[in-house]
Amino acid sequence: MNLNKYKNIQLTNQIDEANCITHSGKFHVDDVISTIFLSKIIQKVILLRVATVENKNLKNKISPDFIKLCNPEWNEDIYEDEAFINALKLADEFWNVYIKHAIAEVEAIEIILDKMKKCKDCYLVFDKEMPYRKAVKLISTNKVKYMIFKSRREGYDIRTVTDSCKFKNKIVQAKDINISRKLTGIEDLIYIDVNGKLCCTKTLESAIRLVRYNEGK
Repeated sequence: MNLNKYKNIQLTNQIDEANCITHSGKFHVDDVISTIFLSKIIQKVILLRVATVENKNLKNKISPDFIKLCNPEWNEDIYEDEAFINALKLADEFWNVYIKHAIAEVEAIEIILDKMKKCKDCYLVFDKEMPYRKAVKLISTNKVKYMIFKSRREGYDIRTVTDSCKFKNKIVQAKDINISRKLTGIEDLIYIDVNGKLCCTKTLESAIRLVRYNEGK
């Protein structure tokens, strides 16, 4: 097993061989993540880890624990470069997760914006939860006030888009959920957030009724 190599990343100690350079010593998120990024756009990364290059010390901006923890501990018999390779493996997995998250978010924005264009009500209904806040920021109209998602747990979640459409204080501040059920006339009301931004019902029909109740309809 080559401890100085990971996928298309090869460590070297010769500056003439290197096509990428980063700082040596304790590694952080800047050098590990940037190496993984370069490995996605360069066919082969030959990386030199060195203390100084043309008198410019390389400084990190942020250093999350998941990268810092890959550095050798005082009681470990492990070379620095081997630990760096281990950090690359972890960062590579993180990269894949991050890209998956970014793609999912973009797809969600496209779906939500498309639905908003066709919407005739003050709410949108989705058959699964998806990120919506960035999509909301992109719209120029305040027509859509609520997002209704089929919950991963039970029933349907109704989320308010802006503070101006929070659920009414009298049902939010009720001492008991049964009081809120009586006030709204919705017997399968499950939960009301204390901030008035989220309510849950067992059925989609009840979720829509709750939105209309809040709108005074």
